[in-house]
Amino acid sequence: MGGTPIDKIIASNDSPLTRALGIEALKEEKATIMSIGLTAKLGTFSATVYFYSVDIKDRVVLTGAFGDDDEQIGAELQALNIGAAQFFSNAIDTRTKGVDIVMSYADMFGKHRIVASLAANFNSMELGDVNTSEKLAGKEDIYFGDREKSFLLASAPNSKINLTVDYKYEKFKAMLRFVRFDKVELLNWDFYFEDVLVEGDEGYDAYKDLVTDNYDSRITADLNLSYDVSNKLTVNIGGTNILNKYPTMQHPVATETGGIWDSVQMGFSGAFYYSKLTFKF
Repeated sequence: MGGTPIDKIIASNDSPLTRALGIEALKEEKATIMSIGLTAKLGTFSATVYFYSVDIKDRVVLTGAFGDDDEQIGAELQALNIGAAQFFSNAIDTRTKGVDIVMSYADMFGKHRIVASLAANFNSMELGDVNTSEKLAGKEDIYFGDREKSFLLASAPNSKINLTVDYKYEKFKAMLRFVRFDKVELLNWDFYFEDVLVEGDEGYDAYKDLVTDNYDSRITADLNLSYDVSNKLTVNIGGTNILNKYPTMQHPVATETGGIWDSVQMGFSGAFYYSKLTFKF
């Protein structure tokens, strides 16, 4: 997928180009939040369930890229020697509904203390109609198309589950944490290298599957071991993502970053191990 390099910019919202396209000055997002929570406690066990709905009106997003061959704005871009431009705009309304669940248990067994907690979030985001400027009306698929929508939806995966166990025996402490990141789907750059079909057209679903970067769910593990040498000195060893998990590998030419992964929530740095001394004065 080689090509000719072009200057691609993200135009500031108060730039002459943005004003020429009729894109209004950014305004504050407005959020309406509704929630209800329930809490229960039985001995050393406690649980909280929290339901919520968040409506965001006039959400600020980054538009897709408009090229210098566009019949509406191509002349403006060519005059500035710009090959493609994107803008920030209050382009869409969103609604996110979900539930947070937190459960914890703590107990002592002689000198042994165990604390276990489970935190889980399940949610879904709905996207409203795309609001374009008058000059760009009819270009909703570029202004904030399926590719940009996939990145917005990926910012809030359908679930995330965190299980943490803390153990203490006299001067020794241990922490083990497992985190499950849900699957994520992003549309890659191939989405714009073809004549893009419109949703509902024959073959659209098959084409979308072809240009989708699928990131499978992953479970990572963190571990920390510590020992109080004295009241003022503690030794720690541990690591994050100790099982060295990585996101699903993608084709480097098609990702947003130009690497083998996009910027997904679980990160792509692999395992990190450490040791440290903590002094108290």
